[in-house]
Amino acid sequence: MKIDGKAIAEKMLAEIKQKVRMHNQQFGTVEKEYVLLEPRTYLIAKDIVAIAGSVDLPAVDTTRIPKAKILIVDDEVDLLEPFKEFILEDKPSQYEVEIAKDPKEGLLLNNEFEPDIIFFDIKMPHMMGTEMVDQIKKGEGNKPKLYVVISADGYQNIVEGMEKLGYPVFTKPFNIEQVLKFIREKCLELGLFTTANV
Repeated sequence: MKIDGKAIAEKMLAEIKQKVRMHNQQFGTVEKEYVLLEPRTYLIAKDIVAIAGSVDLPAVDTTRIPKAKILIVDDEVDLLEPFKEFILEDKPSQYEVEIAKDPKEGLLLNNEFEPDIIFFDIKMPHMMGTEMVDQIKKGEGNKPKLYVVISADGYQNIVEGMEKLGYPVFTKPFNIEQVLKFIREKCLELGLFTTANV
């Protein structure tokens, strides 16, 4: 069954506000996080609870604003749009995000879109994600500054090999807030940012 996160948020907001008020009266501030569960299910609890007024979000460096082109390559179509939206909604930032449903499309978009960062799944139709990365590295086109593995359980040997080669790895289901923090930090580290007027 496909569940739309936005519909869930709207439906549950009133109930969560009430629960938050009751929880805050008993225990203080509620801590919630984004969690991307299965490809067809995702939860945006942190946004909802923040709207309810119970989460003190961490301070963000507003003088250096992350600015990057990000390409997500994954054959799990129901994962792509939510992941893209979470990245675009992470503020302050100046992200551009494109998605590809298979490695062949990923190769085309790498040269057309010229991403700074590529997130890629390992096992996909027609070509492994690792093969796509090898072709990008050996080709004459765009060379992203960072490649990030997003993979389901079951490919431990490949994942361990990628980690040994220095690739960051996020295993599905992953904590989206950790991924967003990772993107922000890597953008600053790689010089992918713009300076705000203060």
